[in-house]
This record gives sequence, structure tokens and C-alpha cells, in this order.
Amino acid sequence: MGENKVIEKKGPSLAISLILFLIMLFFLGYLGGIVGLNLKLMCLCCCALLIVVGKFYGHTFGDLMGAASEKFKACCAFFMILCGIGYLIAAYMMAGTAPILTIWLTNFISDKFIIVVSFVLTALMSEMVGTSFGTLGTLGVVLLSCAQVLGVSMPMEAAAIVFGIIYGGFLSPFNDGLSSIPALYDCTPNDMIRMDLIPTMISTVIAIIFFGAAGVMGHAGGASDTASVVASFKAEVLAYFNPNPIVIIPLILAIVLVFLKVDIIINFFVSGTVGFIIAVAIQGFSPVTCFSALYDGFSTENFFPGVEMSEGLNGLLNRGGIFSMADSVLFYAFMVIMAAFLSEIGIFDSIREALVSRIKNIKNAGVLNLVTGIVIGLINLVTLDGLPTAIISKDIFWDLWRENGYHQAGIMKYSQLWGNGLGQIVPWGFCATYFSNMLGVPKEQWIPLCFCSVLVPILGCVLGFFGIGIEKLSEEELKKIEAEN
Repeated sequence: MGENKVIEKKGPSLAISLILFLIMLFFLGYLGGIVGLNLKLMCLCCCALLIVVGKFYGHTFGDLMGAASEKFKACCAFFMILCGIGYLIAAYMMAGTAPILTIWLTNFISDKFIIVVSFVLTALMSEMVGTSFGTLGTLGVVLLSCAQVLGVSMPMEAAAIVFGIIYGGFLSPFNDGLSSIPALYDCTPNDMIRMDLIPTMISTVIAIIFFGAAGVMGHAGGASDTASVVASFKAEVLAYFNPNPIVIIPLILAIVLVFLKVDIIINFFVSGTVGFIIAVAIQGFSPVTCFSALYDGFSTENFFPGVEMSEGLNGLLNRGGIFSMADSVLFYAFMVIMAAFLSEIGIFDSIREALVSRIKNIKNAGVLNLVTGIVIGLINLVTLDGLPTAIISKDIFWDLWRENGYHQAGIMKYSQLWGNGLGQIVPWGFCATYFSNMLGVPKEQWIPLCFCSVLVPILGCVLGFFGIGIEKLSEEELKKIEAEN
């Protein structure tokens, strides 16, 4: 009887790794992000390519799926978070939370300032709670609704909210990435915040000026008769919803639970259930209709059959539900599979080994910082996540920085700056697609206006030439390195 032939596993060469990298960027970045082909199918095309490549280098389909299975273990909670957001948003609508809060906010915020106010408020909340999804699913939804009623430019409003919600990833000690990445580098979250502070603050000032000017100078494209439009909208909302102050409890509860660090999954489902109760008890809707809406989403046809509503109110109310997150869940699943295949085949290992052998002679601190920033940015274009980027970057740059007397925190900062600033708005990334679905604005319209997000890591690269973001090792650490060598 013949014996099964064992194929030795090996890694691809640098040339093959770079070619694969470029092919994937073509599928995801050009065909998906620019041409507009379905990104999930583009992910599947990349996975099919990686399966063929993996087979050539000795990796069976079982090996690749085994690697994907391991990665999925860490993703179950994230899938539930997405479902929870859909659940909570449907509850906001049926309880009257979103429409009633919207008409209240329009009494205090004008169309000229809603864009910059949206950025500031979402940035403050994201900074305090450290979660972009939690901020978007609570305060972000309400501010977006308010801006929609006031008739401002929705792409500009979406850009302001997106930069605001990802803000906490740069400076919040409660952010998952910012609190976990430093441990890989023998650093603390405070080290990360110190490294991120100056480029983030410069970008923040630019963002406030940009978003403020967009509203005040009339570039936001506001309605010609905002007052009458808002008045008409208020009257329509009050015709269908009871303005009892109790309706804001789901939002307040969600925000309080975020501050109390209650698990975000429990938070969304508990707050949404409270909204369900209010919808039945205060708004008088049918329990059966409300229960169905938690999964299918709010529908004016189901809640107000036979009633003709304005396009504005229909656009505000018809959203949410667990099912509305199905597309996002599927997209994220494909991205996880693709990342697992890349890791299993050894694409990043090949690039890492080649880089280490070529950049050992960099001595100038500014150049070292710039090269580090550029390479980590390129790695992030595929990983689109701070943590795997941090792991790969440590292997590449750790010895180089420390042997030249520079603190490893200078490497660490880029994993978060690029992962947070670029990874969440790359057109072929999951977050950009998810944000667009949530905000109802095509990503090609708001991503260019969210340039301040990418400005943060770019400034990190430039400021290194002025000694900012680069620290010398202490005498004690230098002696330790010498002893080890």
C-alpha cells in the first residue's frame, strides 16, 4: 500500500509575498474600494488565491481553516456586539428615544454648529468610554438624526462623527487596543497616550477649525428654510410619538452602563429591552410589532399602517434591528478568514525577515522613525487592526530601536495610530463599511472628509524629525542591553 506523502511546509519568498500583497490591495482597494465591486466577494477572491498559494507551500485546506477557527474564537463577542447595536437602535425608534431627542436637540443646536458639535461631543464620549461602536450606537445615532433634520451636509456630518467616535482609540486608557498593545512592548497605557498626544492634539485643532468652518461658512449645504423644515418635522414627530421624558431612558441607561464598564453586549441588550418596554407602555405600540422590530428593524409601514409620512421622518425611523447587522457580520467573518490565511501561510513573516536584514544600519532618529511609521502603515493596510500590526512590528523593529538607544514606545505608537486612524476608514475595511451602513452615507462621500483621522499617524512620522515621539533609553536600560549583548 502507498504511503501518504507529507509535504513540507515552507514560507513564501519576499518577492512572492509582495506580489500577493499587491494583488490583494488590487482586489480590495481598487476593485472593491474604488470600482465598487462587492467587498465580500473580493475577500472571497483573496481567500481563494491564498488557498492556492497555501497549497503550493505545503498548507492544506484543513490547516488554513484550522487557523481561521482559532481566530473566530476571539470574534464571537464582536458578532454579538454588532447584533446588540441593531437591537438597541430599533428600540430607540420604537420607544421614541431618537425622534423625541432629535426635536429637543434642534431647539439648542443650529444648523451652523451641529457638525462641529457632533465631532466634539462624540470625541469626548469616545475619550471617556474608549469605545467607537458604543459611542456610535448611542450618542452618534441621535446627533446624526438631528443633523439630518437640520438639513446639513450628511457626508460632512458623517465624517465629523466618525473622527469623533474613533478619537478615544488615540488617547483613552479605556480603549481595548490602547490598553492591550503596551503590554507587548513592556510599556504602560500612559506611555502610549504620551506618544499619541501631540499628533492627536494638532489633528484635533485642525478638525475643529475644518468642521466649524464647514458649518459657519455655509459649506454644509443646509436647507434654505431650516426653521420651517424643523418646525414641520417637530409637528410630525409629536403627531406619532408621546414626548414623555421617560423615552430618553434607553439612551441614558446605555451611556451610564458604558461608563460603569458593564460588558457592552449586556449593555446594548438590556438598554434595548428597556426601550421595548417603553414602546409598549408609553407609546402604546403592539408588543408583537415591537418584538418583531427588534429583529427586523423599525418599519413605519408596520407601526403606522396606511399612514403617509414625510421622507425625512421615514429616513430617520426605518432602521435598526438585529437583521440589519447581518451584512456587517458576514463581511467581518470573511475578513477574519482572510487574515488567518495570511498568517498561516507566513506572508508577514517573510516581509518581516526581509525588512530586518535591510534596515539595521539606520542611525538617524528621524529617518528611523519615518521608516518605522511607513512600514507599519503598509502592514496595517492589510491587517486593518492595531493588535496584529503591533505583534508584527515588534518583531521587525524592537532590536533596531533599542540597539540604537531609542525607547521601544516609539514603535508601539504606530500600531495604534495607523490601526485607529487608517484601519477604521480604509474603503475596503470592515469598519468603513459598517460606519457607512450605520450612518446611511456612502463611504466614498465621507472618507475624504475624514482626513484628520489619517493626519494623526502622518504627523507622528513627521514630528520624529523634531525629536517628538522618540525617547532615549535610560542609562539603566542601556547597560542592560550591553550586558545582554
